[in-house]
Parts: sequence; C-alpha cells; structure tokens
Amino acid sequence: MPADIGQITAQLTALVRAKTGDAGARVTGVTPLPGHAGFGYSFVLERMTAGGPAGRLVLRVAPEGVRIAGPADVVRQAKIMASLADTEVEVPPIIWYGDEAEFFRRPYFVDGFVEGFKLAEVTLPRDETVALARAAIATGEVDGLFFEVHPDPDHAPSDGPNMIPLSDLAPLLETLAAIDAARRKAEGRRRA
Repeated sequence: MPADIGQITAQLTALVRAKTGDAGARVTGVTPLPGHAGFGYSFVLERMTAGGPAGRLVLRVAPEGVRIAGPADVVRQAKIMASLADTEVEVPPIIWYGDEAEFFRRPYFVDGFVEGFKLAEVTLPRDETVALARAAIATGEVDGLFFEVHPDPDHAPSDGPNMIPLSDLAPLLETLAAIDAARRKAEGRRRA
C-alpha cells in the first residue's frame, strides 16, 4: 500500500465509484490515521447521486508483505464489527469490505468515522484516575479497566502523572473488587 496520498485518493475514488455506481463520486480530504496494524485513512466521500454512504469515512487496509491473520486480517475485523451492529456494543457502521485486487491489492474495509480522541493525549492526575476507576466500577457498566503502572511514576520515561505506583495497585484492586461486590449484592437485593 503506497503512502502517497494522491495514489490512495485515486484508489479510493475507484472503489467508491464501483461500490456506489456513482460515476461522479469524489474522494477528498484523505488523511493518514495513527495506529493500527495496517494503513488507515480518513476521507470525505462526496456523492453526485442521492442515497447510500457519504460524508466522513475511514479506510483500513492490511499492510503489504504481512500474512493476513490477527491484526492484519481486516476483512475478519469488518465481519466481526458488522455482526455487532445490532447489539449494545457501539461500533462504527461497516460500509464495504473485501479483497478485490483492482482497488488496493490487499484486503480492506471502509467504515463510518467516529469522532474521538487519542488516549495518549489525555492527562488525568493520579488521584482522579483512582476516583474515576472507583466510579466506573460502581456503575456496573464497565467490563474492565486499564491502568498504567510503574514502580516510580514520578521518574517514569513517559506518562508519569497518569501512572499508579506499583505499590498502590494491589490495594486499589482490592478496593475495586469490594466496590463491585457491594454493587452486585445491592442489585441482588433490588431484584429479589
């Protein structure tokens, strides 16, 4: 997959025209996205005909020279995301997926763009991280938590203010488990 935005734009234009049947469809604003095992780009699809997908979308393409498995199996990812569309799990809509060689020479999918932020850009003071974790567990609406932990956060090479000292982790997990147990017990009484 070339990194040249002009070539990506041409390939995307060919894809959207083929998939929509709209010979006047245009792709603009192609921008590389960070992360992922592969190549991701956001773009705007402008349509000449009404109906069907339009607006800001995302292209994800498997990297060249990599076995199509795990994080590189973008078609499998698209199918899983599509299967979650009518569930409580929030996923962007999958617009198209496939592995037709004429577009990218690699498997791909196109999905709806979801506004958001990168967690790496969020700085939450340590005491607020603990308070947020307690509140999240108390709601019963989380399936797990992720903490950055370091033996000496104030001297960590990065993300120190966000980190929990390793020595505080076990007591924090015990507290969170107790909050969860109390919430479950209270819910059991309400159901009875």
